[in-house]
Amino acid sequence: MKTQIFAKAQERAKQLNVRNVLVATNTGKSVEAAQDIMGPGFTFFAVGNPSSSRDKGLVLHCGITAEAKGKLEGRGITVITREVSAFAGLPRNSTFKNANRAYIERFSRTFGPDETVPSNVCKVMNHVLSEFFGDGPRVCMEIVLMAADSGQLPLAEDCMAITTPNGYSHAALVVHPVKSEELFGTHFRVKDLLLASSDNDIWFNDGPIP
Repeated sequence: MKTQIFAKAQERAKQLNVRNVLVATNTGKSVEAAQDIMGPGFTFFAVGNPSSSRDKGLVLHCGITAEAKGKLEGRGITVITREVSAFAGLPRNSTFKNANRAYIERFSRTFGPDETVPSNVCKVMNHVLSEFFGDGPRVCMEIVLMAADSGQLPLAEDCMAITTPNGYSHAALVVHPVKSEELFGTHFRVKDLLLASSDNDIWFNDGPIP
């Protein structure tokens, strides 16, 4: 795993006086690298899906095991797990329902009454964000919502979200966090975006994206 995104993130976080750092992780290696490279002065959150999410068929990756959770907490890292992320668009996902309701409340004057609003808004957002920005920035936004919904992330100040997806550019976003039901309100803001190419990076390749 390349670690240049963490050095870039440290510099920008200090410039913008951001203290809370969220890192998308499964095994814990990414958030451990972030903590080692960025150093003291930050509060770190490991955000991901529990291993039970894979057992239920909600995700393809392994998720955060109890062993990994215990190891990270031993390093002073807050571990936040949610069964599925906001943009997955699964009917059973309460986050999806909350975000769709926020969409309706925000844009109902433009798109008409509730019954005309599409029910797969979050799934559409998933595809649009991934096509425009790659997996990195999209996952950053997801983990901010996951952390905000957990009640463990302070919402009164900006945070930084970092992801290191395989095959896509690594990303760090400075975001003003909100809970998913306020996603389309006036306070969820992406204030800064950093990208760093990874090994075999699809996003920085000038050829067609598969």
